[in-house]
Amino acid sequence: MGMNNIKHVDLSCSITLNLLDVIKQSFKSLESIRFSSSTAVYKSPPSLSRQSRYLINSIRTVIFDHTCRNQSAFIRLLPNLNKLIINQRLLNDLLEETGSGYVYKVTQLHVYSFQRHYLDQIIEAFPNIRHLILKTTLTNDEGPIRSFIDYRCHHKHRPVSVTDVLDELLKNKLFKLKQIEIGCYFERDQEHIQAILSRVIRKYRGEDYQFHINSEDFKSTRCGSVNILFF
Repeated sequence: MGMNNIKHVDLSCSITLNLLDVIKQSFKSLESIRFSSSTAVYKSPPSLSRQSRYLINSIRTVIFDHTCRNQSAFIRLLPNLNKLIINQRLLNDLLEETGSGYVYKVTQLHVYSFQRHYLDQIIEAFPNIRHLILKTTLTNDEGPIRSFIDYRCHHKHRPVSVTDVLDELLKNKLFKLKQIEIGCYFERDQEHIQAILSRVIRKYRGEDYQFHINSEDFKSTRCGSVNILFF
């Protein structure tokens, strides 16, 4: 009875067909799973003809720790997946292994170690996205790397222009977007970033469109971030 009420589990073990049976039969209220091991593997995934037997309808959130690399195909068993937290490299592997057919229902996507040249792939794979968080850092706890000369952020991941990302997202007519957050970004004109982003939004959504922009500059503890809400 106790397991029936559990809503979240952390897994660092290898996923077997027996474990899938246990999850499906014993955790009736399970809503989210976090994978936290790079050594565990997804052993003997069910064939497509048997896949329906192992579908877990209750799970809506999956979190892949930054050390994970071997369990992404588990996504195939989650027909109601709504929220995905994952790093860029593993997301690339997931889409290559499974295709976008298993994630198109996702409305909340959080990508760590984000790289700008994969944005088109994200736009194509997640047409129903509502809340999109893109961070160039490896984790939320990773501190900024700063220049000793001018104290600006020189993060080890490639700097990302929030203006370019916003322009690309809106240009592709992702009208369901309600939130865009970009962490550890770089802009030459930091002082006027809100005005610049406002012009981009009005360019695609009209002069009367309602939105709110909250920005932090490169001196912040998070090395600069922008959070945009659409109403």
